Amino acid sequence: YKLNIMRQDKDLRETLKSIAPSRDAIITSDIWADPEPLVRSKKELEFPEDLFPRSLKDHCMTLSQLSSIPPEAYLAGLLTSFSACTQGKVIIHAKKEFIVRPSISAMIVAPSGSRKDSVFDWSREPLRKLIKRDKDNYKGNSVQKELLLTETLIQLDKKYKKAIQDNDQIAIEEITKERVSAQTELVNTKIKKSNFIFESGTQERLYKLMEENQHRGIFICSSEFVQMLGVMGKKGNEALKPFLIKLFNGSVSESFTHQTIGGTNVDIEKCYGCSLTSVQNDVLSTFFDMISAGHNNDGFIQRFFLIPINPKVQRMVDIEHDLDTSVVDNVFALLYDHDGEIHVEWEDQEAKDAYFDYDVLIRERAENDISFIKSFRTKYSGQSVKLAWIFAQLDAPKGIIVNKISKKYFLMTVKWLEWQSRILDVTYGNMSGDGAIKDATALLDMIMMIADGTPSMQLSSSSKLGANRYRAALELLISKNYVKLVDGKIVKSPKL
Repeated sequence: YKLNIMRQDKDLRETLKSIAPSRDAIITSDIWADPEPLVRSKKELEFPEDLFPRSLKDHCMTLSQLSSIPPEAYLAGLLTSFSACTQGKVIIHAKKEFIVRPSISAMIVAPSGSRKDSVFDWSREPLRKLIKRDKDNYKGNSVQKELLLTETLIQLDKKYKKAIQDNDQIAIEEITKERVSAQTELVNTKIKKSNFIFESGTQERLYKLMEENQHRGIFICSSEFVQMLGVMGKKGNEALKPFLIKLFNGSVSESFTHQTIGGTNVDIEKCYGCSLTSVQNDVLSTFFDMISAGHNNDGFIQRFFLIPINPKVQRMVDIEHDLDTSVVDNVFALLYDHDGEIHVEWEDQEAKDAYFDYDVLIRERAENDISFIKSFRTKYSGQSVKLAWIFAQLDAPKGIIVNKISKKYFLMTVKWLEWQSRILDVTYGNMSGDGAIKDATALLDMIMMIADGTPSMQLSSSSKLGANRYRAALELLISKNYVKLVDGKIVKSPKL
């Protein structure tokens, strides 16, 4: 790259002027870490095979063999759909006065035609079976039970009004308890006939699904992330995105009322939610550029794990297989059918200390990241507790519900999150020709030529760095030990 800063680009000249390197500023220092490669090797990005829980490993491997899609994509999809079974039931006590619910969301990052629909289909499949089972059962016993409970509530309301008139406090207390019990049982009966998977539809349909599943939560399984963003951007939908940001964090506890087009109110007292979605590589790159430039960085996309798909190029063949789904179905049904709350704690102080130490490590590492990647990193600390319990539950013997998180499964989670960190670095830097790695390389060339005393340099108009891309490239070079900022001036590593 050749640059003639003073002649070609006035805006760029003003951007560089405050911190542009000069020959006088290129100094040496004795304290320098070795520069790290800007581009990671493919081997570093390989998914660790020991991160497959016992109940899902064979299932994911078989599906991968059938579709040529990496098995970790199926694992991520099943982790999100499994977390949908736990909503409203599992409470993890991460530390004193800090609880989390194990709802997680994932985003498949893949080009068009990568067969990602297979991931969505198989991730929904265990939930669809449970929903169908409940609807079939509802057609039998539950219909009559719902009618009886409705009639019971009508009679209890009459008794309650009479107790109020008679000022009979003892009767009022007893009837109140009976009403709460009957209402809870009626909700649990009705919930067995409803669907809680949102695949596509209007905002009205999404809110209605939330209202119907307030005690169980919803699973948003939309294959195109941009479609979801499109719904959020429409006039009148301004409240949807902040609501989903809270929802994908695990739950929305405050009440929410939405007025439909028809004028009726949808009342949501509380709700739980998780999501599996996808986005094409170039779209995500553009979205990242917008965040880096300071636009739309509201924390929404940070709720998602990023799962890249690079399908193997191979001739399609018919493979004989015996895909037994009973193990997966059973582990889903165990949590789905559980009544009451499950309180989860650390197994011992060693496990809790590992969590506290990792939280510090993540935040220290985030200090050297470019601004929006920092928001991803800091989000990992809260996600680590959720994943640790999910891994432990999916690895547990048949029929056992885990209520303790051991250090073993927390370290398993750390390994997952370290893989996510590497994916995040490469996703941001290498997603397209306008990625930060290309920009950082161009900027480093400029610094080297100025340091060498090159008198004249030129840069083609297609390669000009805007203010935000320049800043991101500079921060990336700093984080990889190529340069430092000293008193507002760029200092080149003497090891280059």
